[in-house]
Parts: sequence; structure tokens; C-alpha cells
Amino acid sequence: MPIIPSPKVLLVDDQQENLVALSRALGSLPVEIVTANSGREAIATAATTEFALMILAQEMSELDGLNTAKILRSFPLAEQTPIIFLARQEIITKAMAEINILGLVDFLEQPPNQIFLQLKAKLYLQFFQQKHTLQYYDDCLENSIESAYIDIKNNHSEQLNKIILANISDTIFITDALGKFTFICSNIDVIFGYSLAEVNAMETVKILLGDFKFNEYELKEKGELKNLRHDVQDKQGKTHYLLINLKKVAINGGIYLYSCRDISEWAQQEQAIRNSEANFRDIFASISDGLLVLDQDNYICYANAEAVKLLNCTLEELVGTICSPLENTEFSLTVDDGTIYTVDVSVTEIRWYGQPAKLVSLRDISDRKRMEDQLRENQDKYYRLLENLDNGVVVHNADTEIVYANPKAEAFLGLTDLEGRNLDDEYWVFFNKEGKKLEKEEFPVAQILSNQSSLKNFEMAIYRSDTGQLLWAYVNAYPEFYNRDTIQEIVVTFSDITERKEAEIQLTTINENLEALIEERTSELESSNGQLLQEIIEKEQVSINLTTQEAKYRALVRDASDAIILITIDFIVLEVNYRAVELSGYDQEELIGRSLLDLRLLTPEFYAQQRYFWRTLKREQIAELTDVKLVKKSGELISVDISASVITYENQSIVQCIVHDITLQKKIQAQLQRENYFRQQLLEKMMEGLFVCHEIEQFPFLEFTVWNPMMKSITGYSKEEINQYGWYETLYSYGEPQEAAKARMKAVTLGVDMIKEEWEIVRRDGMLRTIEISTALITSENETNVLALIQDITEQKQQLQIIKHNEATLRCIVENLPIFFGMRAINFSKWYYINPSFENLTGYTSEEMYEDPLLWQKIHREEYAENLEQERPNLGEWTIFSMEKKDGTQIWAQTVEFLVDEVDDLSDSARVVVFGQDITDIKRAEIETLRSLVKERELNEAKSQFVDIVSHEFRTPLTSIIGFGELLSKYFDRLSTEKQQQYINNIQNSSQRLKQLIDDVLSISRYDANKIEIELGNTNLKNLGSDLIENFSCGLGSEHNLEFNYHLKPEEHSLVDVRLLRHVLENILSNAIKYSAPDSTITLDISKDEEHLLFQVRDEGIGIPLQDQEKLFEAFHRASNVGDIPGTGLGLSIVKRYVEFQGGTIQVTSMPGEGTTMVIKLPLNPAPIIQIAQGETDRLSWVSR
Repeated sequence: MPIIPSPKVLLVDDQQENLVALSRALGSLPVEIVTANSGREAIATAATTEFALMILAQEMSELDGLNTAKILRSFPLAEQTPIIFLARQEIITKAMAEINILGLVDFLEQPPNQIFLQLKAKLYLQFFQQKHTLQYYDDCLENSIESAYIDIKNNHSEQLNKIILANISDTIFITDALGKFTFICSNIDVIFGYSLAEVNAMETVKILLGDFKFNEYELKEKGELKNLRHDVQDKQGKTHYLLINLKKVAINGGIYLYSCRDISEWAQQEQAIRNSEANFRDIFASISDGLLVLDQDNYICYANAEAVKLLNCTLEELVGTICSPLENTEFSLTVDDGTIYTVDVSVTEIRWYGQPAKLVSLRDISDRKRMEDQLRENQDKYYRLLENLDNGVVVHNADTEIVYANPKAEAFLGLTDLEGRNLDDEYWVFFNKEGKKLEKEEFPVAQILSNQSSLKNFEMAIYRSDTGQLLWAYVNAYPEFYNRDTIQEIVVTFSDITERKEAEIQLTTINENLEALIEERTSELESSNGQLLQEIIEKEQVSINLTTQEAKYRALVRDASDAIILITIDFIVLEVNYRAVELSGYDQEELIGRSLLDLRLLTPEFYAQQRYFWRTLKREQIAELTDVKLVKKSGELISVDISASVITYENQSIVQCIVHDITLQKKIQAQLQRENYFRQQLLEKMMEGLFVCHEIEQFPFLEFTVWNPMMKSITGYSKEEINQYGWYETLYSYGEPQEAAKARMKAVTLGVDMIKEEWEIVRRDGMLRTIEISTALITSENETNVLALIQDITEQKQQLQIIKHNEATLRCIVENLPIFFGMRAINFSKWYYINPSFENLTGYTSEEMYEDPLLWQKIHREEYAENLEQERPNLGEWTIFSMEKKDGTQIWAQTVEFLVDEVDDLSDSARVVVFGQDITDIKRAEIETLRSLVKERELNEAKSQFVDIVSHEFRTPLTSIIGFGELLSKYFDRLSTEKQQQYINNIQNSSQRLKQLIDDVLSISRYDANKIEIELGNTNLKNLGSDLIENFSCGLGSEHNLEFNYHLKPEEHSLVDVRLLRHVLENILSNAIKYSAPDSTITLDISKDEEHLLFQVRDEGIGIPLQDQEKLFEAFHRASNVGDIPGTGLGLSIVKRYVEFQGGTIQVTSMPGEGTTMVIKLPLNPAPIIQIAQGETDRLSWVSR
């Protein structure tokens, strides 16, 4: 199992209280927290320590978070470490372009939400663990591969290596300098789909990998490049995402070892995480419902803007509080202004940053609830109306199935289960008014479906099988259309006319019987007196007439649309019709026999009128009450008119009261009054002039019937004045204008309407005004009128002229602006305008931008593209970014964008104004200035440190020389010869040490001042090595075993600076001898690979502690275990500078107590050095000859 180091988190802020708060927020995580009080302290810490996560405050006094991060990214241990910036949103927005170039970065607003901070920290800690796990397996694989290739090279276990390489998940191959394959792993087909033979047939590795590039110089420096991402297509065209490790080797003619790992699935997951994180805020911020996210303990850890609005509190008040919602519930909320919201709650289980959580959706359903209540109220009202209607109502769907029937219909037809029946039901037996049975296609519903039109006053009979009755009804039916040709429903209404029909049938029967009786009596009484016969006939006729009239009267009274009440002169109710029962709300039994006065049907305010009404009736036998309030049994008030008259019934005087319900009439009148008032107000308040006129034959030829107040404001004339003086004569100049106006108005009366036509008129005060007229004809039976709307657009015309003038001026300015100006749609669907400076800025013409509106996004650097695709960019703020011109030139630019019209809801039609300019020179100056400041600060610090250390190092040998010199001067005669020699030796050793220190300091000085020159020459390194070993064997290393191994050809010469090389090797050998015990072995090896000379010095000395190895080459630094061994700490610093100055590298491997190995690599073909005034060196490629 891999051993993963304990993750460390670096917290950087110059405010101590912020560091304490951050440490407390992350205290529950399994991490080691390291704090830094400044950016400089963070840089010093991160240079030697690997962190799983770094959290930087952006706003710090000395070195802000952004510049600190840029420096941190230059360290190998921190180049891929995730960074979280803590800053205000506006600061992050301004610095977004620069932040994006830093790789894996994130940000939170300052101060951060603790829950968000913990969730993000957990996510990045998981990444850290996964990274080290992958690294562990990668190292294991590399070790296996390296071991395998060593075995292959030595031919010890070739078969074992083949098995290992064939079964590893990575694909391995080696190429030479030209890219040709020298070795291919047998599992090459796993990733690429090609067989071993097919890959061998490829000319170079470029055919296999495509456009794969790497930094050759960096590979030479490091010897290995790890985790290079690249995507390729396999033989079938499928894309694979690879992680490639490239290593410099020397195996069978191959120098580049490729280790390819397919990470397609991991890359897709990583991209999905990034996409999810990027879209998270936009999705949650733009959704119309309120959203809350609760953790496992029901603490709110997120709330979007709509939730904050609905709950009437701030985001800070919400986050961290406990919420226990009930699923699928509704509740009401009252906000500060008294508004009541009804909120629907739904709860969904989700995963939030890998942990179980709840997503609570809050939907404002106030409008829907109000509509439902109103709809329910209307439905109840119409349902009650249908339920209490005296007529039957039946509704069929298009398949003739009954979907509704009111109680009257059910009672009339004798069925309580009407719904669901259709025309095919055998229950229906219908007859027409002549008594003929109807076929199904003659049923009213069938006629509607056939004719697609209404059916009115259709008289028919219904046979009820349950009672054996034949019931008669007047039927009206009409269709409800779903669209023009499709019937959705058929509504059938009918009224019961059975009693009337029976009376008619009875009357017919009586007439028939009477005729028979007359014929019979005529034959019997032919001999009787003619006059007597005539009297009998007349009496019979009168009897029949009375019977008929009584039947008709009863039917008319019963079915009358007004309420009819018969009362005695003592106010006792004798008879009431159906309408009276319906209108009063009392049953017939409750009314008949009771005193009308006891019922108190009128409200108290009408009692006085009621008494006058009865007195009038008694006096004049007729009386009326108009617009009084009738109290129904339920207490409901309705408006009625009452008329009463005294009639004779069965030789008695009774009162017939007719009550006419005028409630609907009153409502209609009130509505008409409101509408008339509204129309009048509309005419008076209209911002446009409105008139209605018609032609007349004599002067003034137009008569105006409507002339609203705005017309007087526009023309200066009232309606009376315009009718008196004439439309044409007052408003148009004499001559052609008047004739043109008359001709145009004539055309209007013939149907050629004006639509926003502009005319000039002369106002009453003599001012010329421009008006815009639109007309329409209003035709009635008797006459044709012209309706006209008029608007005075004089000021608009003048303003338009000013705008056109300003537009021309602005266009001239914009066209000649030295900076880019453009206007585009918010969604980049089109560009409305682009000035010529766009081509100067980008190299593209405006026509190319018009043809490809997304070009503006494409020319930005990739890391800035996501920012451009946001739904609402950072409008109103200058943004600095790098971009590539059409010719490939990289420049710095800054842009700012503004909405043309500020709106909250951005639609696709919203327009954005864009300004941009090239700031490359400014940016370069800023970078150079920053570099100069950093360099100057570093130099000052180095100088101060250098002076302190050098003064100390000089003081020590000088003190020794002075001290021993004074002893010899004062006590020379007293000292023994041995003591004198000892003191002289001490002075000589101190002098030699002082000389060496001065030489070292001068070497550093010459290097820093660029006064060192390379003197290349062909040198036999065998002679150089032998000379060095011989010199040290006779001197400093006389008590040690010195060995020299030479692996080049004896006569071979190498191109080196022998002076600098000798200095380097002497220094390293001197250190090896100094820090090794007597009789120990010190070895110097000289060899080479394909590109380098290799010098290796290996000793068995005290070794170098791990903590000192990182600072080994710093000036004046000495290891912590050197004890009393003398030294200045400058030697290795000079060695490193000399080696790097020659284009080489130095590597150290050491274990305390076991010894140290130093390897120096110098190029076989060294490049010439060009001295640069600022102290930098540029290396030119050495051209082979």
C-alpha cells in the first residue's frame, strides 16, 4: 500500500484574527495547519514544503495574494498545488484574467462561509491523496521499468522483463533522436489499437502520437518530464486522454523513453467536476424557485437569491441555521411590507460535495393560489346557479356521452345516473310534436353533430318507462367548439311544458266533444225553438271559453318569468307561481296561507313606501313600487320592481302582485355607467388627440361629434370653434395644403385609412406644428363616421434632427477613435457595429467579425474563454487579458463592457457596448518595473547578508593571526622552538584560510559582475584527473585512499575550460577529504553519455543531513554536523555557479554517516556564452560542424 504523507494546509493572511478563524474552521479536518503572516513568509515556507492546499488572502499590505501565488507557482513543490483566494468579489473579478493563468485556483468571498470552506478543503484533500497514490504507483512502475531495462541491457532476465512489460497497464516505447522506434512494448494495441507490426512500420513517433510537443531544454535539465497530458486518436478514431512520462535514457540507441497511461475516464470525471463547479452558481442563481441545501444535521449550508427574498432575511442569517422542512407542504409568509406569500415546499435527497444532503425547493404559489380560489369561487357560483336553475341542463361530449346533468334534468328524466349515458342507451324514447317517434339521428344532440349549428325551440316528448308518463319539453341546444371545425361539447337546455301541453290536448278534446254534443242536440232539438237552442249553444260556448282561459291563465301564471303572488285584501297569500318560490327562497307551503306582512319581504327603509303603496292600491285599484330591496329567506337582498292590481276571482276581490327581479338589470346599468365613465375618463386623459367626424354637404363640410381635451391642446380650438370655423380653413394654409387635406380626407371616407401619416398644421397661436394622424372608418346603418387619433410630434421631429446630427458627430468620433469600439448582442449572436480600430487591435477585419460573431471569444487566450461565456459578464469593469492577433502576435489588451439599457432580466436582444485597447507596452513596463523592484529587493537583502557573513568569516582568521603574532612578538624568547613553530604554523594556516576566503569572495564577485570568461580548449581529462589525484595524495589526502577511474579513450580530448573545471574538482575533492576519516576511500570517476561529460566524486565521510541538502549550495551555509571542521561555506556555492555557467548541472546524493556522491554533468558540445549587461546569460545553440 502507498504511504501518503500527512497533508498540510498553508494559511496566509497578515491579519492574525483571520488566521485564527481559518484555523478554527479547518480544525476538524485531518490536516496539519501551517500559518504565514505575510506573502514573503509563505514563499519561504512553500519553497521547501509540499502542501495539499494553500489558502491566500488577496488583500495584504506588503505582498498581495496574487503576486504571492505567482512566485509560489515557480517552486516545483507548489506548481500544481490548489490555491483558494479569499477576497471581495469585485477584486476577484478584476484580477480574473491573471488568476486564470495560475492553474488550479478557486476563490471564496472574504470572510468565507465556513461550510463552503470545509467542503472545498475536503475536495482538494481528496485530490491530494489521489495524486500521491497515482505518484506512488507511477514510481513503482518506473522502478520496475528501470529495473527491467537494466536486466535487458545486461541480458540477465530478458524473459522476465517481457512478461512484466506485457502485463503492465501502461504502454512503453523508446525512440531515437529522430523519433524512430527502437523498442515497443507488446501491449501497444491496448491504447492505440495498432499491432506491434503496424507501429514498427510507422516512420516516426509523430504518426502515433500526433502533435505531441515537449521542452527539450527542460528535459535535459531534469532528465525526466512527468505527467504530460496529451490526447490521441486510436486506430478506430476514438480519442484517448494520456498521461505521458518522458525520460532521457541511453538504451540500444534509443534516448527517449515514453511511458503512456490512458486516463480518459479520470479526465472525463475531472472535467465533469470542473463543469459542475463552474455551472453550479449560474444554475442556482438563475432558477426561479427558492433553493436551500441542508446537510445531514439539517443545517442550511447554501441558499440562492430567491430563497433569501422569499424568507425575508439575509444570506448570512440563513446559512448555519437549522431547518426541518416537511415534504410537500404549503405555508404562508408575511414580509415587512405586509405582503403575504404562499410557499410550496418540496424536499429531494441529493449529494452535496460527496456527502448526503437535502435540496429544499421553495416555490412562490401566491398567484396560483389566488387564481385557484377565484376559479373555485366562480365554479361554485355557476354550479349553484345550474343546480337551482328551473330549466334542465345536460352537457354531452363529442361522443354524445353525458358528462353533466343538473338536478332539474335528473328529476325531469327520472334518472339519478345520467352521467355516462349516450345516444345508444335504450332508455331514450323521444317523440316529435306530432307524436311521431324520433330516430336516433333525429335526436337533438345528433342534429347538432350533423349540422354543426344550434337548435332552437325544438318541441319534443320524452317517454318515461318508470312512470309510463309522456313528458313534453322545449329544447334548445348549441355546440361548444374546440377549434373552428371540431365540437368539444354540446350543451342542451330544456323547460318542462308538460302541463301546458296537456291543457292544449284537453282543450282539443273538449272542442271535439263539444262539436259532437252540438250535433247530437241539434238533431234532437230540431223541432225546438231556435232562440232557445241559440241560448244553450252560447252558454256552452261561454263555459268552454272560461275553462280554456282558466287553463291558459294558470299555465301562464305558473311559467311566467316574473314572480306572481295572489293575496286577499287581508294580505293572506292565496297562490304563488314557480318564480315567486324561486325568487323568495320560501317553499310554496311556507307562503300559501301566511300573511304577507308577517314574512317581512321588504327591508325596513321601504316600510314607508310600502304603506303608501297599499293606500294607493286601495284607492286606485293599482299601485307600483320601483327599485326596492326584497329580503329572501336566506337573508340575501335583491332589487325588484313590484306592481299590484285588484282583480275579481270567484266573485271575490283579490290582489295580484307581480314582482320583477331587476338585480341583473341594475348590475348591467352600473356596469354601463362604469364603462361610460371609463370611456369619458379615457377620452379626457388620453395623451393623443381623438376626434370623430362625418361629412356634411355644406360648410364647414366636416362635423365633429367627439373632440377630446387633447385635441384642443394640439390645435388650440374647441369642438364648437372647429365646427364653426371649419377643419380645413383653421388648420391648413390656404391653397395647396387645404386642397391636399380635403382630398386626403375624402379618400379616408372612401375607406383609404391614414396610418401614422405626418401633416403640418397651423395652430391657433400661428405656430407651425407637425402632427401624426391615424384613421379608421366607423360604419352604421345610417351614416359613416371617421375616427382619428392625432399626436403632436413637433418636438419629436426636432429631437430626431438633433439625434441625427449628434449621431453623425459621434459616428465621426467613433470611426476615428484610436481604441476599439463595438456593439454586440449579449449572447454573441451578432455584432451591430465595429469601428476600424478593431483591425489595428486584432488583425481581423470588421467583416470577419460580422461573419463570425464568436471570433471575439476565439481570439482570447483559452483560460479567459470561460469568463467570456458567462451569462452576465463583469459589465462596467475594466478587464485585462492576453490575446493572439491574426498574425500570431501575442499582446496584452484591456476591455470594458456596458449594457446599453440597464435591465435586471437579460434577454437575447440586450445589447452590450465594448471598448478595447492594446496595453502591451504598458504591461511590459509594469512587468519590467516589478522585476526590477523584486531584483533590487533581493540584491539588497543578499548584500546585507553577504556583509554580515563575510565580516564574521574575515574576523576569525584575522583574530588568529593577530593573536599568535602578538604572542610571538612578546614571548618569542621564552617560547620553545616547538611552540614557536606551532604558532608560526597557525599564522600560516589562518593566512591560507584568509587567502582562500578572499579568492572565493572575488570569484563570487567576478561571477555576479559577469567578469568570468569561458576559455574552451581541447583537454585530455585523463591527465587532468591523474594530476588532481597525485597532488591530493601528496598533500591534504595523504592519509586517505584516493582512487581514479577513467572511462574514456586514453587519447581522447574534450572541449572544456580546464581552469574552471580544475577549480570545481579541487573544491569537491577537498571537501570529500576534509569531511572523511583517515584511511577511508575517495573515488573520482570520469565518463560520458551521448550528450554530457560526467564527473563523479564519491566519499565515505560524515554525509549531509537531509535538512541541509536543500541549502547546500547557498553562500556561507554549512551543514549542521560539521562540528569543528573549518570552512567558509562558499566553496560549493562557487562550484554550482561555475558548473551552471558552463551549461552544466550538479547533483548530490548523501546519507549521514555513510558518505556523499556528487555528479557533475557538462555538455559535450558547450554553447558559447554572450555576456548580458543586466547579469543574465542567453545560450545560443552550438552549430555542429
